[in-house]
Amino acid sequence: MTIISASDPNAPVSSSQAINASATLGQNDFLKLLVAQLKYQDPMKPTDSSQFMGEMAQFSTVQGVTSMGTTMEGMSHANDVSQAIALIGKEIRYKALDGTIGSGTVQSTQTDNGAVTLQLADGDVVLKDVVGVGPGA
Repeated sequence: MTIISASDPNAPVSSSQAINASATLGQNDFLKLLVAQLKYQDPMKPTDSSQFMGEMAQFSTVQGVTSMGTTMEGMSHANDVSQAIALIGKEIRYKALDGTIGSGTVQSTQTDNGAVTLQLADGDVVLKDVVGVGPGA
């Protein structure tokens, strides 16, 4: 398979560029390529239909894996929110920005751009920085 750069057809394309380009193709792009392939095929040597079915199956598999990744990210975020809510009213220990260990009681929680933070009396703590929970944490 030959990869042609959109800006310069004679310029070599690195494998990472080729991977990034293929990662952004959608179902409409696939169908456009399929139609172009059918349009320019040799009428004396038509492409095997099983090859098209195989390509479509591969595309569906990639699309399914991508969708599953998005679902898993959503589930992970929901789990983080659930853990943060469970910490309200509990004393926690956390690793501060300066590397020391701080403690405090969680008063509330919030999410901002996917990050779950806990509000303490003396400031906010990111959930991933919690190192201990419980009485005398």
